[in-house]
Amino acid sequence: MIFTGGPAFNLFGQMLLEQQEDPHIRHRRIAVEAQFGEDEVRELLLLLDSALGDLSMEIADTDNASFRRELQERRLLLQHVSEKLGA
Repeated sequence: MIFTGGPAFNLFGQMLLEQQEDPHIRHRRIAVEAQFGEDEVRELLLLLDSALGDLSMEIADTDNASFRRELQERRLLLQHVSEKLGA
């Protein structure tokens, strides 16, 4: 599985750096592939789940609309990563 917006991981043990330009994205996208065992993927999913819960609480407690949007974008990105790792 490969995702962009940060390090990407697959189960093939290959490293790949790929730059993609998209005018709608504020940062450079880099895809990286790495090999993870079942236990490692499970731990990553647990970490992502914990971070997503923390973000949801922070979003609910934030009064600043701009900061809330940033947190919501981050939550969507982490949800996307979690879905890809769980696939």
